[in-house]
Amino acid sequence: MSMKRSTPDGFTLVEMAIILLVIGIFFAAGAQIYATYVGNLKYQKTEDSLIMVEGRLQEFFGRMGRYPCPADRTLAQDDANYGLESCRATVLDPCPAGTICTNLGTRDTMGDTDTDNDYIMIGALPVRTLSGLPGNSKFSETAGIDGFDMKIEYAVTELMTRGTFASPANVQMGVIDIRDENDRSVVIPEQSAHYALISHGENRRGAYARNGAFMGDCHIMVLGVPTTATGQNGILESGIPPELENCDDDDGLFVMGLRTQSEGDYFDDLIIAGKTNIASFWRMRVDTSMGTQDVTLYNTNLGNVGVGTTTPISRLHVQGDLMADERIEVPEDATPNTGYCDTAGSYCVKPSFLGGTADPGCPAGQVARGFGQNALICEPLPSINFACPVTVPRQFATGFRINSAGVATPICSTL
Repeated sequence: MSMKRSTPDGFTLVEMAIILLVIGIFFAAGAQIYATYVGNLKYQKTEDSLIMVEGRLQEFFGRMGRYPCPADRTLAQDDANYGLESCRATVLDPCPAGTICTNLGTRDTMGDTDTDNDYIMIGALPVRTLSGLPGNSKFSETAGIDGFDMKIEYAVTELMTRGTFASPANVQMGVIDIRDENDRSVVIPEQSAHYALISHGENRRGAYARNGAFMGDCHIMVLGVPTTATGQNGILESGIPPELENCDDDDGLFVMGLRTQSEGDYFDDLIIAGKTNIASFWRMRVDTSMGTQDVTLYNTNLGNVGVGTTTPISRLHVQGDLMADERIEVPEDATPNTGYCDTAGSYCVKPSFLGGTADPGCPAGQVARGFGQNALICEPLPSINFACPVTVPRQFATGFRINSAGVATPICSTL
């Protein structure tokens, strides 16, 4: 016989406790699933923003011949200069407010005697400069805010922010390196990314809020000890979480890694490395600064280019003869060479010789077969027999040809 009896009056305390426990388990599981769902949405929104921004930067480069400079990270959205690029004329000028200028961990692309590495600039994405780009394509300023309500960080090769549509920045001058959590470069070739777009992820460490407030340097517990980004200088240090490299603001190295919340390996940043590719090793540069339109071709290849040689030792190395259509013009009254000459000024032709009224002529008994060094090239007039064969119908001479032995024969046609 059962000792427990159910009544229509309600549940026993034990039954109520069991029900509440089950509800609590389902609620906790549901809350975790919902939190994961919301977190994934934020990451998806961030990825969408980064892709949109990347497309806009490529469009900006195509239209303007350069990339925009970063904006001041510390400005709020109601500031008149919020989202506007802030550049400097030379590397000797102070870095604009709210941005970082560094050449630590970059490379020297100039290939000259200057051994200093090229600079990069780090700041906020210049959303208003990008949104003001001429054209019909739309770009919203909200694209500069990631899914975690923080400003997207923007690092760019400074030399590539200088250029125009007619004289674009060299696309081989990128100096930014992006590495994975195993210290392997994901940029080919290394240190050649033009720019990097960074979202500091869910923990927001190293990020700047909409109002310009700094959320604090990367601060991660490593074996129970707080670790910050201090000391990161272009090298992924052993035992230091790779995410710290994206917060140090002192070099041209950034890290793109897998999402993980493991202590000591924590990483939740999202990064896009950008480049503009070209199909040719050569780019035309147009300079109108002197009041004329001067056109120059320059080599955009990272190494040397060889013509007729597989081991070029200079930017353009030609093995053998080189012929070009370009010539230099020297006034006829100049000495020692005058007229149209080769680029060395060694071989010249006077325009007056070709189109003048003077009759240079050949000596009596000679004919001209060409000209060189501003003079006719003459040779003795060969003995020519203009007689054509007497046939029916008759023939007559219409010209003559001379063989290598100097013997002339008539060219005959029929009447």
